[in-house]
Amino acid sequence: MKYAKVLVLMLFLVVFGCDKQTLYSAFPPDDYFDPIFEVELEPNVLKYNGNLSHKYSGDYSISLSLERPNPAGYGYDIQALQVNCAFKNPTQVKQLQCGNSLLAYWGEESGISIGIYNIPEAAGMNETVSFTLEFQNIEELKTIFNSFGRVSLLIKKWSDL
Repeated sequence: MKYAKVLVLMLFLVVFGCDKQTLYSAFPPDDYFDPIFEVELEPNVLKYNGNLSHKYSGDYSISLSLERPNPAGYGYDIQALQVNCAFKNPTQVKQLQCGNSLLAYWGEESGISIGIYNIPEAAGMNETVSFTLEFQNIEELKTIFNSFGRVSLLIKKWSDL
């Protein structure tokens, strides 16, 4: 019976103009929120680069996953951080708007979202997004490691709701 309700809801959403992105937000595929990039940071490396392809359109979060996060309700004071994102294809490079808001999250994984960017529906599977994460000074990075232990850089699908 519960599957019949889900099927009716999905049919309703499709018939009345629901796009694929909204449908995936309500009923995500198994791999929807899996990281598309993950690397453990090193205490003496200030700059990280990557090239990514995306399976789904919508918002993606660049975050620092922390071994020992602040308790829920406490913010983070990380100042010296710069994130750049750009589309690349064989003929052009287009800068992406990549917001640098520090948004803390707690749960199964805990950490800080340090940037959010959007992959439009029109972006082809052959387009690559390059990103650069750069810490401005080694002291800031050392403070992060001393305060939070192991730190991983994650990029994964963010909720579109």
